[in-house]
Amino acid sequence: MRTFLDLAYSPKDHTDPLVNSQVIVSPQTAPAFMIVVRRLVRPVPLAALMLALCLCGLLTLHLWRSHLKAEADARLITSTLGQAIEQHVVGQMRGIATLLDEVAAMVAAQTHQPPDLVGHLGERLAVFPEITGLVLMHANGDWVDLGSDEHLAPSQAQWLHDRLTGGAGLVIGPPHIQAGDGRRVQVVAWLFPHDGGTAAIATKLDVVSLSAFLQTVLVPETEMVAVVHRSSAKMVASVPEHHGGFAQDFSRPQAAIGTVLPVEGLDLDVWVMAESGGAFALWQGNAVLGGVLLVLLCAAILLWARRGDAAWCHLTQARDGLENLVISRGEELRRARALLEQKVRQVSAANREMRRLSMVTAHHLQEPLRPLVSYSQILLRRLPMERPEARARLERLVQGGKDLKTLLRGFQQRVAALGIDAPTETVDVRQLVQRAMVDAGIDAPIRLGTLPVLDVVGDGIPEVLIQVLKTLDGWRVASIDVEAELQGQGWVLCLSGDGVADEAAVAVRVCQSLAGLNGLELSYGEGRFTLALPSSEPSVVDAPTEDPPPLPRQFTARLQALALIGALLVAMGWQMVRERDSAIHAAQVLTLAVANSIDQQISGSLRGIDTVLSEAAAMVTRGEYLNRTFSVRMEGILRAYPEIRHISLADASGRMSTAVWPPRLVPGGGIDISDRTYFLAARASARERQQMVVGDPALGRINSERSLHVARPLVDDKGDFAGIVYASLDPDIYAHFLDRVLLDRDGGTALIGANGRMIARAPAHVEKFGIDISSSDLFTRWLPRAPMGTAHLISKADGNDKFLAYRLLSPYPLVVTSAVSRNRALAQWQSGVNGAVLSVAVLSVALFLLAWTADRGMARIRRRQGELAVEVAHRTHGLEVARALSDVRAASLDRLNGQLRDLLGVITRDLQEPLTVLQDEAGRLATDLGAQGGANPEELDYVVAAITRLSALLRDFQHFVAITSMSANAQKVDLGGLVRLAVDDMERRFGPAVLLVEADALPIVCVDGGMMLELLAQVFSNAVTYRRRSQAALVRIHAQAAAGGWRLEIADDGPGFSSEQLSHDPQVFDTGLGQTADSTGIGLAICRVIAQAHGGELWLSNGAQGGAVVSISLPET
Repeated sequence: MRTFLDLAYSPKDHTDPLVNSQVIVSPQTAPAFMIVVRRLVRPVPLAALMLALCLCGLLTLHLWRSHLKAEADARLITSTLGQAIEQHVVGQMRGIATLLDEVAAMVAAQTHQPPDLVGHLGERLAVFPEITGLVLMHANGDWVDLGSDEHLAPSQAQWLHDRLTGGAGLVIGPPHIQAGDGRRVQVVAWLFPHDGGTAAIATKLDVVSLSAFLQTVLVPETEMVAVVHRSSAKMVASVPEHHGGFAQDFSRPQAAIGTVLPVEGLDLDVWVMAESGGAFALWQGNAVLGGVLLVLLCAAILLWARRGDAAWCHLTQARDGLENLVISRGEELRRARALLEQKVRQVSAANREMRRLSMVTAHHLQEPLRPLVSYSQILLRRLPMERPEARARLERLVQGGKDLKTLLRGFQQRVAALGIDAPTETVDVRQLVQRAMVDAGIDAPIRLGTLPVLDVVGDGIPEVLIQVLKTLDGWRVASIDVEAELQGQGWVLCLSGDGVADEAAVAVRVCQSLAGLNGLELSYGEGRFTLALPSSEPSVVDAPTEDPPPLPRQFTARLQALALIGALLVAMGWQMVRERDSAIHAAQVLTLAVANSIDQQISGSLRGIDTVLSEAAAMVTRGEYLNRTFSVRMEGILRAYPEIRHISLADASGRMSTAVWPPRLVPGGGIDISDRTYFLAARASARERQQMVVGDPALGRINSERSLHVARPLVDDKGDFAGIVYASLDPDIYAHFLDRVLLDRDGGTALIGANGRMIARAPAHVEKFGIDISSSDLFTRWLPRAPMGTAHLISKADGNDKFLAYRLLSPYPLVVTSAVSRNRALAQWQSGVNGAVLSVAVLSVALFLLAWTADRGMARIRRRQGELAVEVAHRTHGLEVARALSDVRAASLDRLNGQLRDLLGVITRDLQEPLTVLQDEAGRLATDLGAQGGANPEELDYVVAAITRLSALLRDFQHFVAITSMSANAQKVDLGGLVRLAVDDMERRFGPAVLLVEADALPIVCVDGGMMLELLAQVFSNAVTYRRRSQAALVRIHAQAAAGGWRLEIADDGPGFSSEQLSHDPQVFDTGLGQTADSTGIGLAICRVIAQAHGGELWLSNGAQGGAVVSISLPET
């Protein structure tokens, strides 16, 4: 809000170009070619760019290598898991094939009829819980249930009949969902020659066990593991299992990394697909971390480069601009002088406006005082002396009017004396008091006390002292005492007399008002005036210009570089630990997959051997093991199990029988095996359970071959131990398989007994066969915790540090292990660490050198800037003086605005109390004169009217000052509601039927409701005041949308505005045509201030048909 106070100059609206002036540097003195070279060839940015490119290249290389490693690990994991699944399926099918071949032999030999075949094979069928039922299908398509109450579905029977045209062997059918119970099965059949054609022994394989196995081998890095029937392309089992996946068409996965392995000898394929998120999760995390670190480091390097380059550019510009510095400073001095002249003009205009305002205010406020004093004096002369009380009142009225005139003159003089260029005078306090004593011209004697020798700001003090002395003299005091006292941090001047007066007396208020006008503090109490003496402020002396002190050494860039290098080392260490954990995890996953593959291979082999031994035990029990047919069959079965060297018998005493399959020479009298662990274990478990036992690895007693013996106990009809049927296994076959799945020769793979005896190993199978490692960490620490898992240990077999996966082959007392040496598992990681350390070392050295260069360059720049600052300070002394003068004048303008506000406060506040006293005196005088009978004198009416006029002027001017100090608090307000409130206020003030308002539909505007209501009240009050006396005032209100807000027009039917009023904006005390006694000319000025407070404007006009029109613009917000 801008009012007449702001015309005195507001520093915040002024922008001083001297305060923010900069050196004008012109590089025109340098050759153009050199300027181009300096801009294009900059060593610091070039070095920073090359360093950033090196960082990007190193990170890209590292991420490429780590991506290749992650991809290779994922492929190796899928391949290893595929081999494990393939070995499991092969081992499972080989055992089933052995069982079905035995059934086929029984059918061909007709030793058992179909109904009792299942009962005869019950023990061996229990080993294969995943199969149900046995069916015999002849070459003509007829099929017979072999006693299991299982039937083939028509589609299964048709598929099996179509396969009878082929040769002998094992075939497996497509997956099928049974109609009755919804089981998921596959038909597995053994084809064999029978009755001049080909027959088949078929069974149903429940694939739920295969899905359960796939679930056990699944690792987070794999997306899908599946077994697919190749010829039909149907899904047999998958993990995770998709809805409706079983027996449905198999669609090739979209994964880019995977393995497809055909199951040897079967119509099945194993699919293992890697999950991209799991396989590359750590790589993606490292890539993001590396990218963030690269961005931060490159940003820091480029920031340093920019800082150094900017410093270099600043140095060159300062050097080139030094020659033109004097010229540029001369131009700035010229602009400074122009600015000072502009300020002088602003101050002159402000002073003129203040003088005009003071003259107008003093004139209008003194105008009612003249009749007040004059008619009071006339009435005093006419009033007889016999009325002492009335005369005393008239004298007080006269004196009060004169005091108010004195106060207004002091106000006018004070405003006229205010100015930015007014000098500040400092005089001795003694001289001030003596000058006031002379100028006061009073009769009462004055006694001076002890006065200090003190320089004070004397402007205004003499006038206040004169008024105080006159006041004391007017109280008829016998003498006046003047003395000084030290109170707190300042001095006060005390003036006292013998008289006693009320603090609220008009004379006391006039003295205090005069002191306030002059910026002084005057208090009164107990007949004593106390005036605070302002001391002179010390002048500001410019400090001499000195050479800048030597700058301390700066290590900012180097410290930041060290901090970044430390952060880089921490981040690299953290990333290396993450990659180390990733390498260890990959090694653990691989070893677990290989251990699982070995488990499936060995378990499948042992389960098939268990079936063979069960069949042999059954034949021995029936006494049919010596016929030619059984021997031929056993030789055929053994050809399918190359790991079996031979199968033989031993009696209850441990004497080996001469019945050996395949036949071989046995020493006469047999061989005693009663001390073998497998014989002892079989004899111990004969009564409890008839299952296969595994012995310790040992050298055979026939030809001293490395052997592993497994056996099943034989019992007679009474259930007593009758001997064993055992198989001598070749551990070299297992060692060969272990060598095939070997991951690392320093890690090794092994098959170990549960008691810690080495059975087979790769490598060094021959050297390590039979050694005891039961005291190793594997058996003392890890196996007691869990039957399977991973371990980090020092191998007792070879002394290597390795990561090892182990599995206990349930229900057999065997342990399989697969290991990778620590060096092999962390080889690529160690290579990456070496490269990262070397790269970080090189980058750290380069970064520190760059920081050191930047520090040196900045130190040189700072030294040069110090030298240039000294040179500039010497050459621009005149500019500094101009700036200081500008600041002093700005401060003077601030003080001037403050003094103006104080003066207005005096006018609107301090005149009110003396005026109230005069009103009270006039009222009592009228009462006294009226009590004598008759009418009051005409002069008294004039006195009362003058006081009333002065009260109205003071009231409205005080209201105007209050409005100018307010700020608008804009809110959304219904303009129609404000109009109704204003009309109600007019009816309360002037009575009913004096105002008629016609308004269109008024909008909701964003204004201060209170201030807008005041504006409407002022306009309506003018309309009522200047209306035709015979009728009510008619006011029409119209609002229309304007650019960026609203335009409000208020028109009445009065006499309108004069041409003088239309020539300028509404001013204070500017009254219209036909003014009344109560008109002060402030209402429209208040309206203008309110409109401007809302960011709008107000202008006046006359209507086409007559009447006054007040137009107001209101912004939208």
